[in-house]
Amino acid sequence: MLQRIPDLCGLALLVAATGCIAPQDEPQPGPPEGEFGHSETSKAECEAKKGTYARRGMLGSYTCAVPYPDAGKACTKPSDCEGQCRVESPQDEFGKCQANSNPFGCYSYINEEDQVVAICVD
Repeated sequence: MLQRIPDLCGLALLVAATGCIAPQDEPQPGPPEGEFGHSETSKAECEAKKGTYARRGMLGSYTCAVPYPDAGKACTKPSDCEGQCRVESPQDEFGKCQANSNPFGCYSYINEEDQVVAICVD
């Protein structure tokens, strides 16, 4: 009888664990309202602007990244772009206007004093 106890415990554990697994064909709910700043209203407003609503940054908060109309355009100063004038390296004579309003990541840009600034935002 004592030899069967591990078998019964294993079976009970398997049955309990199986009840916790969600079926794969059911859609998974989104995050709860307010979790990591999530808001269905903010998501809808973002998507209406053709933006992407996702968790970003070190804290993983939900933000909206809206595309800029001048994305990828050649630039030499900040006023050439709706966002920042970003460069690949400090030696570049011109940059490209940033793609969207997402501030996160590591990049270099031309500031108001015509200096190239390298920064990491998270």
